[in-house]
Parts: sequence; structure tokens; C-alpha cells
Amino acid sequence: MKHLSLSLLSLLAGMAAAQAVDVVYVSALAPNGGDGSTNLPYNNITKAISNSDAKTVMILPGQYREAVKIQRSVSIVTACGPNYTQIVSPGVGVEVSGVGVNANIQGLMITALSHGVQMNDGWYGTINVLCSVIQNSGGNGVLLGSYNGWRGMTFENSIILNVQGNGIYCRGNLQWIRIRNSSITKCAGYLFNGDGTSDGNWGSSTWDIAIEYSNASNFGRNFAGNILRTTVAYGDGMISTLDPQWLGGDNLDQGKLDFRLSSASPFRDAGNPSLTYFDPDNTRNDVGAYGGPYSRGFFENPVQGPMVLGVTVDNTYVPRGAKITVRARGSIYK
Repeated sequence: MKHLSLSLLSLLAGMAAAQAVDVVYVSALAPNGGDGSTNLPYNNITKAISNSDAKTVMILPGQYREAVKIQRSVSIVTACGPNYTQIVSPGVGVEVSGVGVNANIQGLMITALSHGVQMNDGWYGTINVLCSVIQNSGGNGVLLGSYNGWRGMTFENSIILNVQGNGIYCRGNLQWIRIRNSSITKCAGYLFNGDGTSDGNWGSSTWDIAIEYSNASNFGRNFAGNILRTTVAYGDGMISTLDPQWLGGDNLDQGKLDFRLSSASPFRDAGNPSLTYFDPDNTRNDVGAYGGPYSRGFFENPVQGPMVLGVTVDNTYVPRGAKITVRARGSIYK
């Protein structure tokens, strides 16, 4: 029986180790040689994604100067939100490609010399941009550049701001885009644009765009450019404002943006009223990157206090009545 118990404990320990690899960690402050654990995180996002066992890449606060490429199904998420976790890319910010790839981009700020997010050729995949900010990019906010069968994109509780191209540009065949509880503003081009050729580069007759409970304003051109065979449905709750009243404003000269909402912001409690989209405090959705259920880890969090980066437990198995010591390390991000 004792041997069986030890074997069972070994099996459970092995299962725990197998489950633990589902999530790997990245810290811009980490040295080389990390293994993706909480105590030894990777020091760039690319290395973390290359760990094919990882389903989620948890990105700790910092600035990551790299062009991120996703070629498999994975979620890249942040612990503290877009104000404190930024990808600064010399090319495309996040580039997604591959057959059947389903990618989630959650809680990040993306600044890119080229496009913020780009979808390349791939069949049957989807991309979800959640609680993220694409700003000050030299190309389009999002380039849907696939000629081969992507299913579509969800852009939820996210922001496109100050891009030199279009908010969303498509030169390929997709079925749908869903934009909700978001803000797309100050784009030099259109809100939506496409190649506009006669074969319908925006897809088949079943292709559609739906935007609701969002702010779409201040474009260099107009709402829509060359988009053929496409239905653009402006749903309920569209917000008409040039001033979302973010706490940091929207002036890039301020050096660091703060996309939390002021108390008087017209974006507060202006998102989809369904319970599905409620904020973590159980109130109606706040439009933008600091609202909705996917902001749970950083909702109304100024990140002024310590953040736990790693936890270790001494003496995991002890007799009844004995003590277990839990140690944590952390940092303060200002």
C-alpha cells in the first residue's frame, strides 16, 4: 500500500507538471536562459511562443522590442494591462498565420513601424483582439491580408488610435468581423478599407462586418473605402465623441498613455448591456481596453503596489500540525 501511495503521488506530481507547462511566463527584466516558469521566465515573447506545449503565454509588465509571429493556436495575455505591457516592433506588431490557427491577443499595447496586427494566409482560423490597444503605428491598425479562408476576427474592448493607414484593411477572403465595446479613432485612412477589386476581396456574399456599442470617429477619409460584396452593420449603442476622456488623454507627446477612463468619460457603462459583457465589478461594460470580462486581471488597477512574480512552497508534504512556508517575490512597476 505504501508503494502504491508513493506511485500515486508520483503520478499526480507528473500530471501537475504536465498541466503547468500549459502556461509559460515572459518578463522583459529576466536574464537569458529562462525556462518559462514563474521563477525563470523567458525574456522575450518569441521564445515563449516557440514552446509548442504552451497554450497561454503570460506576459509580465515591460516593453518588448520585437516583432511577434504566431503560427500556431495560442493566447498571448498580460497580467497588468496595456498601460504597462507594450510590444514595440520594428515591423509588424503581431503577425498571425497558419492553417486552423486560433490566436488570442489580450491586454497588450502594440506600437509598430508597420501594421499593428496582421493576419496572413491560413485556413479556418480566427483571431481575437481583446482589451488591447494598437496605437501610433505606421501602417494599418489591423491588416487582414489573407486570400485563403480565415473565418474572421473579433475585436472586443480594444482601441485603435493614431495609425497612419486604415483602422482595418482587408485584402483577402474572410467571413466576418465583430467589433464591440471598442474605439477606433484618429486613423489617417478609412475606418474600413479593402482592395476593392471586382472579385470581392472582402469575401463572398455571406461576408459581413458588424460594429456595435463602439466609438468610430475622426478619420482622414471616411468610414468605408473599397469594400465590395460586404454588409457593414452599425448596430446599437454607437458612441459619437471626439473625447473619450482617458486618464492619460490621447496626446502621444505626453510620453505614456493611460487608457483607464475618467469618472466623467462617455465610455463608462456604455458597452453592450448584456451580462455576458459585464465588467469584473458586475456593472455594465466600459468601452475600451479597461472594461469587459477579459480585463479581470487589471480592471481599475493602477499597478502602483507590488505585483507577485513568483511563488514557492517549502516542504510541500508535512505531518499534520506542521507548518508549510510560502515564499513570494515581486516588483513594483511605476
